[in-house]
Amino acid sequence: MKIVLRPHLKVRLEQRGIPQSYPKVVVNNPDAGYFDTLTNHLIAVKKMEYNGKLRPMAVSL
Repeated sequence: MKIVLRPHLKVRLEQRGIPQSYPKVVVNNPDAGYFDTLTNHLIAVKKMEYNGKLRPMAVSL
């Protein structure tokens, strides 16, 4: 699957100091997956190290 980072996401990742590789890791190896019935989007969630702590990172597909 090809993963394309939207310009808005790129800006947010840069502002927050999150590596651009994190979304790909979350999508390819999630800890949990959900389906949002209101938007019909898949949500992938994975706990990852950020700012010295283990935090849940989520990606909407």
